Amino acid sequence: MDSQEQRSKQLKRLFREAAFASGSALSAFLKEFAKSHSGCYFQYTTISALKGMYENGCLLLTRATELNDVDEMKIQPAEKKRSYVASFSALRSESIAMWTLYGTPAKEGIRIRFPKKTIDKLLSVVRGEDKKLFAYGVRSLKRIGTCKKAVQVEEAYFTDVVYRGKNALTWRDLCVAGLPQLGQMIEGDSLLGQIKDDFWRYENEVRLIVKLKSDAKNYPPKIAIPVKRLLKDMTVVLGPCFAEGDESEFIKEVEEKEKVKFTKSVCTRKVRFPKHRPCKGCKHCIVHK
Repeated sequence: MDSQEQRSKQLKRLFREAAFASGSALSAFLKEFAKSHSGCYFQYTTISALKGMYENGCLLLTRATELNDVDEMKIQPAEKKRSYVASFSALRSESIAMWTLYGTPAKEGIRIRFPKKTIDKLLSVVRGEDKKLFAYGVRSLKRIGTCKKAVQVEEAYFTDVVYRGKNALTWRDLCVAGLPQLGQMIEGDSLLGQIKDDFWRYENEVRLIVKLKSDAKNYPPKIAIPVKRLLKDMTVVLGPCFAEGDESEFIKEVEEKEKVKFTKSVCTRKVRFPKHRPCKGCKHCIVHK
């Protein structure tokens, strides 16, 4: 048996033990394993989001009440309201499904590469001595400078995500079946932001999660982590249908000032995305927001 096979067997044993123990044990396992990651993570988004990140020097995290997996909505409301998530994919190869879902409209779609060291630096910022971040009462970065205020952080961590099927959990390429307490693990709050339905497994997701201290006042829609000095670590892939001419001046400025590297998607000129038309009365459709 080679070392890789031994490693796989050891990980499956640890994963199985944690999954059968409790939601809290599985949560700790996912957080601990994420510390040993190496390499890079990827975020499919738009050039507008990158502009906001560049102009305002911050990365926005979305409140957990806005996550797109219905199963995640079963987590206790009090915990969701004060928890914020930045999602990344650990899948190195490009995904047409991810481009279609998150890189819309297609002419604005980009894929940002975040080295692991950048995630570690983000956590260091959040865990700083004062543990303060900025909160924003907006859903985008377009008018971000007019509505910021300080918020207090209770906890921040980077974690793997586990996927739930019928009586089974899948993590990486490993599956554990026959879990009697799976429903309780979903409905409790110990795996907040760490467990999704198996339908989403193709995303190979990892997450940065920040939990604010309890506050009687309403929690903001988003919070922000300063990233101005971290932009130089990033690489940006322009999507398959990206309209580069519209953003050439911005791209040139970011390349020169921040040394951010821009490349073209391997899918360029190999795929055609449908043109989306705004739907009437749509409140939750990501494509049309």
